[in-house]
Amino acid sequence: MTEKLYWEYPYAHTFVAEIVDIRENGLVLDRTLFHPESGGQSCDLGMLKVNEMELDVTRVSREDDGSILHHVTGVHGCLEVQDEVKGLINWDRRYLLMKAHTAQHVFSSIMLEEHDRNTTSVSITPGGFTARVNKHVDGSMIEQIIESVNHVLFTQHPVKNVVLSREEAIKKYGDIIRGLMSDEDPVRVIQVEDIEVTCCGGTHVKDTSEIGPIYLEGVKKGVKFTFLVGDDAISALARANTTVFELANHVNQDHARVLDTITGRLDKHEQLQDDLITVAQELLGMLATRPQRAINGFGVSILEIPLEKKVIAPAFSKFPWNSILVVLGDGGRFIVFSSAEDMPASGICNAFLETHGGKGGGNQKVSQGKMEQEPSPRVLFDTIESLLENA
Repeated sequence: MTEKLYWEYPYAHTFVAEIVDIRENGLVLDRTLFHPESGGQSCDLGMLKVNEMELDVTRVSREDDGSILHHVTGVHGCLEVQDEVKGLINWDRRYLLMKAHTAQHVFSSIMLEEHDRNTTSVSITPGGFTARVNKHVDGSMIEQIIESVNHVLFTQHPVKNVVLSREEAIKKYGDIIRGLMSDEDPVRVIQVEDIEVTCCGGTHVKDTSEIGPIYLEGVKKGVKFTFLVGDDAISALARANTTVFELANHVNQDHARVLDTITGRLDKHEQLQDDLITVAQELLGMLATRPQRAINGFGVSILEIPLEKKVIAPAFSKFPWNSILVVLGDGGRFIVFSSAEDMPASGICNAFLETHGGKGGGNQKVSQGKMEQEPSPRVLFDTIESLLENA
């Protein structure tokens, strides 16, 4: 069993160990500072020096037999068991992981204590973490959560770790521990003073005041939260602050009213979109009985209103059997509908693309594409007329 130096000396950068096993994809040492991938925490990276060789550690994993494997290459035939190894971890990466992991503990504790949400899974990466909770979190809670976590991270709460037998851990912490008691023996317990107690094998800072702020980068379905931590959070906050003031200048409002102003404008935009769709549907109803042009027994119309296919299709289903409808969108985009068996939509689409360049495709009834050029409706009518005359 590899001695876990990272438990007792998380701030150490270097260590000395012996090789106890040489495997196909790496080395097992008798002791290590390298934290493996486990408990949702990404592994440490760094270098091993042995026999005047410098080996890059590209991954550290915890194997099924409980050993910690340092993934390195090119060691077979060069090393032997009991060779002395000097290890050097990537400290910048380690410290980011320590900050992120302790910040995640604070977040999970606050989610449970203040909002009755249990953390079900976590992913700790350098400079951030993602946590999933068991119940939906309303948008109204998010500001309070961020404020509560940041308040802890900007005050001093010592972080201690204790390794003791599982029996002792149950007696001492069983009633107050967050989450389940570890099945391992001995058990490692992390205590964030006045905040929480939990079982954890990861690396942590000595005090929450080392961490810096968190920044909410994303929320999915109200249960999955992604945060930046420390310096990355500070950079994101600076960018967000700048963006808010740029938006404020753009909409000519005080920064505190930016959200209300943009929301109001979006509501107006949505209403205009709804009105546009209503008008377009009425126009499509008229075109069904009165097409813009009658060409060789076909009713042909070209509509210059950017509409989605799902809006047009129900209306076109009411067009007569000999109808062709072209809807032009922005940037050369177009959709062709055809109810005429002798003139498939795909044929019209291909004719547009051959003449005006671009890409697209479809089937007998519906085709769509984007032309490199943006011809006028008159030119497109001429293309369709040429096709129909030869049909």
